[in-house]
Amino acid sequence: MSLTTVERTILEKYARDAGWEIAAETSEGSVKLFSSFFGETARIQKDGQDLFNLSLSRRLDPARLDSSVRLASGGEFVFSHDEVYKIRAVLRRAAELFASLPDTPLESYRKKLSEFSDAGIQHTEAERLVKERVGQDIYRDALVNYWGGSCAVTGCMLKDALRASHAKPWKDCESDAERLNVYNGFLLTANLDALFDKGYISFTDEGLIMISSHLEPSDLSPLGLSPHLSLRWLEEGHKPFLAYHREHVWKN
Repeated sequence: MSLTTVERTILEKYARDAGWEIAAETSEGSVKLFSSFFGETARIQKDGQDLFNLSLSRRLDPARLDSSVRLASGGEFVFSHDEVYKIRAVLRRAAELFASLPDTPLESYRKKLSEFSDAGIQHTEAERLVKERVGQDIYRDALVNYWGGSCAVTGCMLKDALRASHAKPWKDCESDAERLNVYNGFLLTANLDALFDKGYISFTDEGLIMISSHLEPSDLSPLGLSPHLSLRWLEEGHKPFLAYHREHVWKN
């Protein structure tokens, strides 16, 4: 079913607002999207029932996008005419997630380091510090994207209060791929970050908080801790890193 000029204009604007680019090849009934940054594609198509279907090149958990949007049997997101405005939010969230997935931060890191190839800092302490700072900045950006700019536990959205926490510490990682893996840690408020980093808290494979016996019950409230806290969500990719944290960092 063909898109009207107005519909196409609106959909293309939504896509650009959400950080996507419009592909040159198109058809009367669809808008094709791509990103030169995170290398994924998407397609918005109008079907015979006057509905709009959004398909993504890589499948994402619908709960990470918008739980109110209907999902077709083939994995496409379905929008009625009255729901078209939701496409922008879903595309924006998809772009954030695609930009945070493990291969994207690693590729960004490698590209950034190539800028220093002729800077005369190779094989020096300065080189190590530059690499670490670049990597940590990219890792933080990935976590901010993945967690939608809010704490993985509390939902706090005050950017200055959020820290990028590693489950497997930077120095213990065996590769840059591990260091920059968005599943190797969480975006946490400063107090939770400090406690997680020093092993006073960890999380189960179900995302429930684990509080070290090294803390006194009287410490919990001043530290903003409660045994009822949990991660807002947890994916399979987190579990190996959490297992490492529980075994090597957490103060049992």
